[in-house]
Amino acid sequence: MTKIITQASILASWYRIIAEAEEKIDMQLDEELESYTVFMLIRFTEKTEIGKSIIAIDFLNALSMHGTQHQQELQSIGDKCLLLSGLFPGIATKRRVDVSYFMGMGQNAYQQLNALTEHDETLYANLTENFGEITKVLGAIRPVAKEGNHRLWAEGRPSL
Repeated sequence: MTKIITQASILASWYRIIAEAEEKIDMQLDEELESYTVFMLIRFTEKTEIGKSIIAIDFLNALSMHGTQHQQELQSIGDKCLLLSGLFPGIATKRRVDVSYFMGMGQNAYQQLNALTEHDETLYANLTENFGEITKVLGAIRPVAKEGNHRLWAEGRPSL
């Protein structure tokens, strides 16, 4: 039977998709990571160029930036790496790299963001530490979305 998303907003829809993926793999992200993942998915729903990005070049460019621009670029790199390693691991094969490449680059980006903040325990430290778990949840989204035939997935899928 085809599932139909009945939530009134894209936010509620992504939360439901994440919850279904977590249930499927019997894993629960903490509230901070779950919220971050949902908002990251919303941000990237409209950005279809993620598969065209060359992470190493983006990372090198980020190193030459300063201030807010530097932080935004590092966050974007970390987010892209989460999406590539979790939702689109086939891109690694096409680029002749292992998925661990995207995972390492993403963790490095979040780790650098953590170093730029003034607090010991930050969101970015949490993202760095739990990168693999988030990747697993994202990996479980694809089958959940396909099995459920979620309209949101079909409409929000980045073209790669």
